[in-house]
Amino acid sequence: MLTSGSVEVFINNEMIRRGMAALFLGELCQLYGIPASQTRLSAALRGDRPLSNEVGQQVRKIVEEIAAYADALSVPVALTVENL
Repeated sequence: MLTSGSVEVFINNEMIRRGMAALFLGELCQLYGIPASQTRLSAALRGDRPLSNEVGQQVRKIVEEIAAYADALSVPVALTVENL
């Protein structure tokens, strides 16, 4: 179970809000050299294996950057792996 205020809750909420696929985020993490594959992210977001603080903060930063980018656009953005 995810704890309130955790980085996983923030990531999960933003992914839901943005329609972001875990595979998309996992691929971005790999591009940035962050050890968080789609499988690892999915386990963390289910509450099975929390992300380490270091990895969680790196993933959070990517999610925040994507959110800011999407907000800056005047058209909807699909955040799926097909768009990488």
